[in-house]
Amino acid sequence: MVPRIAGGEPVPNNDLKYVAFVQAVKDSMGSTCTGSLIAPNVVLTAAHCIYRNSTQLYAAKEFQVGFTHKTPDTSKKYQGYSVSKIVLLSSFNIATLKTDIAILVLSDNVPNDVASPVQIYSGDFNTDTPLLAAGFGMTNATDSNSTPANLMEVSLKVGSDDYCKSKSGSYDHKVNICTDGTPGKDTCRGDSGGPLLTPVNNGSNKYALIGITSYTPVNAENPNGLCAQANSSGVYTRVAPYISWIAQYANLNATAISITNITATHSDSVVSSKSGASLNWLSSDLDPIDEVDSDNGDIFGEPSIIYASISDSYTNDAKASRFMLTTSIGYVAIGAVIAIIALV
Repeated sequence: MVPRIAGGEPVPNNDLKYVAFVQAVKDSMGSTCTGSLIAPNVVLTAAHCIYRNSTQLYAAKEFQVGFTHKTPDTSKKYQGYSVSKIVLLSSFNIATLKTDIAILVLSDNVPNDVASPVQIYSGDFNTDTPLLAAGFGMTNATDSNSTPANLMEVSLKVGSDDYCKSKSGSYDHKVNICTDGTPGKDTCRGDSGGPLLTPVNNGSNKYALIGITSYTPVNAENPNGLCAQANSSGVYTRVAPYISWIAQYANLNATAISITNITATHSDSVVSSKSGASLNWLSSDLDPIDEVDSDNGDIFGEPSIIYASISDSYTNDAKASRFMLTTSIGYVAIGAVIAIIALV
């Protein structure tokens, strides 16, 4: 097992300042995730990071968000920016991790000298498209105490459509990106919700947000859903399909928060399977938003959590999410394999 965000290295102090440390705490128990600032008061993370367990959600008031390259002490409650509202897709299901994306609206704007927002990548991509993931997660899949001292980054490669489908039964090229299973290079628990990035232009050192860290497929080759295993893969929520949804519910301009690689072309930037099935698609392929329950809140009665739906359907299979449970004395090792292995 390669140490650090599985084969990565520390992020230089002045780079990726939009990466957010996301902590939720209730009754001395909590979880740690990563996120991305896309507007002065808006952070994107994974929807499963909002869940305390398979049936209960954290309230918005239980979250704190910070922008630091030094990993905070998880034995203490982090003091950062408060969250005033959380928006989830009503189609999200903790058992499937499909549509694994959440909007955190902060109570205050983050000053530009603290963190500048990253734009969402809305263009095509292929198996040669460079990827970079970042997060505060474990550096060793089998050691829950392997917390890095600093924010970490790792270069990754896009997996082919056929490869991704072979690893995860619920992988959907319309809403997911998966990596090619390079041994020792991966995101891990604690990196959930963090950014999957790609250069804005070929050769550029400026990045745009293409995905959100979601889960490791559980299959015969990786029955425990451990990160960074040979022939395994990381699955990410592709953000582009949700740009209009994000803009609507975070009160943002869809054009302003997105960007396309000007060096990419339709002909050479489409990921295809061996059968010729294209990975390229547009957000218009999604069904429209059909409801928002802003008055009644979620099913647990927390009015600061809004469910805003885009119709969808899923195939249920097992996977290990990449969030980390914490207590007042640090990390707790968990088997976060939803629907097959219960949280402990």
